Amino acid sequence: MATPYQAPMAPKHAQPDVVGQMLSPLVHCAGWLQLIGWANIILGALYCLTIVGIIIGWLPIWIGISCKSAGEAFKNAQATGDPNEIYRGNRNLATVIKIVGVLVIINIALLCLYLLAALLFFAVGLTAAAANA
Repeated sequence: MATPYQAPMAPKHAQPDVVGQMLSPLVHCAGWLQLIGWANIILGALYCLTIVGIIIGWLPIWIGISCKSAGEAFKNAQATGDPNEIYRGNRNLATVIKIVGVLVIINIALLCLYLLAALLFFAVGLTAAAANA
């Protein structure tokens, strides 16, 4: 029988097996995350070999480091059940998603510029052909 002077029961924290079950899809992808990480680091380093490539070469390196860190964090989280490792892995994945989102926006903007330039050249070509005829 509980008395008012009895210490409250300590809250139960998530057991490592529950954390492991929740993280298993990410842990199974940890190898892929690390492969993507290394590939992006190498790609970024190759970009940085040129003067113009330095402008964009640091982004793949950043993506690569974040992917590698996320993969390591998820493996550590499954092994230890540490919520800080889960947070670190999720934070790194969020960074990758943000960087890729910015790159997608830049690519869409450049594609629109390329399409406008192609339409302009097509229109100039038609106008020149009509003038010569």
